[in-house]
Amino acid sequence: MAAFGFLNSFLGMFQQSGQGGTPKIEYQQNGGSGYVYYQSAESAFKLYFEFSGGNCVASINIPTTETWEKTTGLPLERREETLQFIGKQVVKDQTTDGRGYFKIEGNWLHIYA
Repeated sequence: MAAFGFLNSFLGMFQQSGQGGTPKIEYQQNGGSGYVYYQSAESAFKLYFEFSGGNCVASINIPTTETWEKTTGLPLERREETLQFIGKQVVKDQTTDGRGYFKIEGNWLHIYA
């Protein structure tokens, strides 16, 4: 129960910190998985990720087109733009010298080293 309260407090602080300007990405890791937090002036949401093997560093579960608006609070027309931003930022933040790349396959955004 205390962990859930911490998460709500964290999300509340996170939502307040990203008002206006460029969207922001933050991370929470718990062993071999965690969450990628997206924050923009329009929306705040989290995406589950798992570490992967080989040259695939991690896989981020993304909402399908059917669940996009409900999950993210963003219009479906912004899906591709938002996923491109997330993919580029995660590659920059989480791969050596930002030299990785990403692919969107189904409802997964795969990060490669």
